[in-house]
Amino acid sequence: LPKVLYDKFGTASAIFVPSIKSGSQTKPVRMFQLITPYAVKYNLAVNSSYPVDDHKDLANEIRKLNGVVIVVWEHDNIPKIAKALGIKNPPAWPGTDFDGIWIITYKKDKASLATDKEDIKPSSTCSF
Repeated sequence: LPKVLYDKFGTASAIFVPSIKSGSQTKPVRMFQLITPYAVKYNLAVNSSYPVDDHKDLANEIRKLNGVVIVVWEHDNIPKIAKALGIKNPPAWPGTDFDGIWIITYKKDKASLATDKEDIKPSSTCSF
């Protein structure tokens, strides 16, 4: 993953994952684990100060930043974050998409969405 992200985007200026809470909630931990190799390789901090459903405050923080910002989030909330970032009518993110990348760019303060993927498929023995 570090090579894929670096080859596509270079070194990020910021990385966000949902806040990690104790208890049985494991999704944010998995998101943190997913981005950790990239963050370690390029000596980057991971911001985990926003709850998974705090789309508005996360979007407001992202809009203050320059450069590449990586957001590793729960798939059901990604369209909501995209909408908070200015994407009108973002598509749903299918629960079977494990390698999609949404790229939101701004030109003259107008947001646009492009998608990319690596075509990684879970093994036939994987249950999700």
